Amino acid sequence: MKEIIFELLIAGISFMIFLVILIFGLIKKKKNLIITSIVILSISITVAAIGIFTITNKTYHITKKVYNDVSELSKPRTGIEIYESLLGKPETDCVDILNYQDQTVPRLDPAILLHFKTCPKELKRILAQKEFEFEKIKTSEQTSDENWFKPEKMGDSILVFKYYDTKGNGQEIYSSNDSTEVYLRDIWD
Repeated sequence: MKEIIFELLIAGISFMIFLVILIFGLIKKKKNLIITSIVILSISITVAAIGIFTITNKTYHITKKVYNDVSELSKPRTGIEIYESLLGKPETDCVDILNYQDQTVPRLDPAILLHFKTCPKELKRILAQKEFEFEKIKTSEQTSDENWFKPEKMGDSILVFKYYDTKGNGQEIYSSNDSTEVYLRDIWD
């Protein structure tokens, strides 16, 4: 940055010298002074161009870095990334993400939705993380407005596990009776 300031300072000073010599050459009507002033002007323009190129180049690299960082941050998460952020890394290899919807904007997107196949051991690990309230409900009592989030499609009855903190944030887990298919709604506002 100091070299850029130095280059622009030299360009400014040489431009002022150009003006002084040009005015003096025009007043005295001396061609040598006018030619010298034009040489100084070309030096001034060259130094200014180098300074401007340096600034533009640095600005380009900074802008490119910021753009890449923002692009990386705004890249949507995969289903397994969402699963691991909510539930931790699976201890078994029986997790298969079928569908998901991430919460892009808190307050506007009310929840993260996740549909996955699993095994009873993995579901037991998930349920051990919080103090869930449990109930078994008939699917005829369950309806969902979502296009694909339909726990009622898992059979005549499903297992429902709910956990909410004091602020109303929490998780709802809808499991098939054999604990091999799960719909999860993670609510955070």
